[in-house]
Amino acid sequence: MTRDCFNVDVISALAKNNPNIIGIEYTIADLNHVLSMQNVKEINPDFSVLAAFENQAMGLLVCGFRWAY
Repeated sequence: MTRDCFNVDVISALAKNNPNIIGIEYTIADLNHVLSMQNVKEINPDFSVLAAFENQAMGLLVCGFRWAY
């Protein structure tokens, strides 16, 4: 796990300019920051955000995330 948070604008630019990037596995305790990654779907509707913290599972699933681990 990295201690760095990626800015949603950086991930959006990567997803827009690199069609081979299909998603991100994002395990970070800040739920609001993880939720902001859903904005990348505006750039690429097929983009997936995978999250792995159990305590975030239900909220993230309701918001359209896919569960990992």
